Amino acid sequence: LSGHYFSMATIAVAETMRLIVTNTDWLGAAVGLSGPTVPRNIFDLSFLSSLPYYYLFLAILVITLLITWWMTNSRMGFYLRAIKDSERAARSLGAPASRTKLYAYMLSAALTSVAGALYAMMFGFVDPESGFGILISVKILIMAALGGAGLLFGPLVGAAILVPLEEISNSWLGGKGAGLTFVLYGAIIVVIARFQPGGLLSLFTRRSKPTKDTGAGHAP
Repeated sequence: LSGHYFSMATIAVAETMRLIVTNTDWLGAAVGLSGPTVPRNIFDLSFLSSLPYYYLFLAILVITLLITWWMTNSRMGFYLRAIKDSERAARSLGAPASRTKLYAYMLSAALTSVAGALYAMMFGFVDPESGFGILISVKILIMAALGGAGLLFGPLVGAAILVPLEEISNSWLGGKGAGLTFVLYGAIIVVIARFQPGGLLSLFTRRSKPTKDTGAGHAP
């Protein structure tokens, strides 16, 4: 699968896992799992203030961006861009499409698992909705699409816009606005698909590129 079909299949897998975990007692079922009731210390990443968590997540973000930048400028990055443009053409030129996509999927899962593990360490609790909820899957996709999928800082820009919007709507409406999040996500998807499919960051990158002089009076 590729493109939108791959995205839909990924969401379907997450929803299937949510149902399995919800109906499995030893995984916490619908109640969720809490950390062990034992004294915690700094080696358990347990801090009295939230500030150390901020710097810890910031360090993970920087490392993730550096890994992504390195991958983008490596042979794997060229393979991925060629596969995105035309997988059939990339295969005909010798690009190992299946292996490259598998490596990208593994790297994505590894980075996501680090963030998820730190999330569980910080809150000491996980449940099916926080790990496999449909809003989690949709939010990740919208962050990338809003900022610019395929751009280094695209998902970061999308997150910087989407997260405050969600927090503001929750703060203003509280429990009454539970369904507003879905409306907000749906509206963002429609606007992006209609006016800026490449994301907001691609708009600025296009403007910053120098235009070629195609005047007829110049020699080729």
